[in-house]
Amino acid sequence: MHDTLFELTEDHLLEGPRSIPMGFCGTSHVDPELGLMYFGEPVENFLDMPLDDLVEKFLGQIPVHILRQETKVLIDRIDRHLEPLEQLHQALEILEIEEWKETFFDQLQVVLGSLKEVAEILFGPLPIDPLFYMLHLDEGGGSPPAFVAKTLASNGCNAYKSVQGALTAFSAPRIGKEMENALRQLQNIDQDAMEEEIEELKRDQKLVFGYDLFPFTKIDTRAVLFEKALMERFMDEPLFQKAQLLKQSLKKVPHSHAFSGLYLFYRGFEEVRLYSVLLFLARIVGIGAQLIEDSQHKKLEIHPYYFYRRRDENG
Repeated sequence: MHDTLFELTEDHLLEGPRSIPMGFCGTSHVDPELGLMYFGEPVENFLDMPLDDLVEKFLGQIPVHILRQETKVLIDRIDRHLEPLEQLHQALEILEIEEWKETFFDQLQVVLGSLKEVAEILFGPLPIDPLFYMLHLDEGGGSPPAFVAKTLASNGCNAYKSVQGALTAFSAPRIGKEMENALRQLQNIDQDAMEEEIEELKRDQKLVFGYDLFPFTKIDTRAVLFEKALMERFMDEPLFQKAQLLKQSLKKVPHSHAFSGLYLFYRGFEEVRLYSVLLFLARIVGIGAQLIEDSQHKKLEIHPYYFYRRRDENG
């Protein structure tokens, strides 16, 4: 293949790889006009598919791994005062030691097949809401957690370490924590002074969480579907009405987390600090699918390359 994909300009060096194609993804992509697509179809086409069938379509099978009792004991000893994602990080280290496998594929099966059980050892029973779960399996293959995992794996890291890298990237405020940040910000906004508070956020160059996420520049169908689900059952709830007023005031494109945290909240799961865990349990499916895809054929190592520029030219 020798097609010219794009023209590289110096501006791309400042925008970062988000604006530069980095490879292929066989599970999902983002269409500027239609939003998130799974396997070339709009994500809403998969709403009625049983979750197990959709997960199997992503991964090729339903991964299952039975943890050793000794592993469960060690995971149960992790300090519960730590941030939830840090607890998961430590649990992955335990898996690497106690549930070691020789091949990358088998290692990945351990992680994918046991992560929900690991999370429930740490945090108790966790709800798997079908709509929330299926809409967050992947987002075009270009999320930083997936990129970090693929970078590590392409340079020889095992699957445990690759997923740990994804989890580290996932803990960033604009990735795994965006949903809970958006909900808390919505709760704290004074509805009667909303316009003034929005102007203050803009003046201080602070984020309004749940909005302005590339590449969802025209539509994020996930946000549309969550808003529709909320409208059907919780239209008269004050917090949902405030969320709609915020959207009208901002006049920006909402992405999924403008409404997904609110959706979980009204579905009865009010432990906001665990929203990132629920999100990672879904997103690991898309990350895992890409790692499986990449591990099945030899690929070039993912290495960054930088141009030299004198420090006094940096502005």
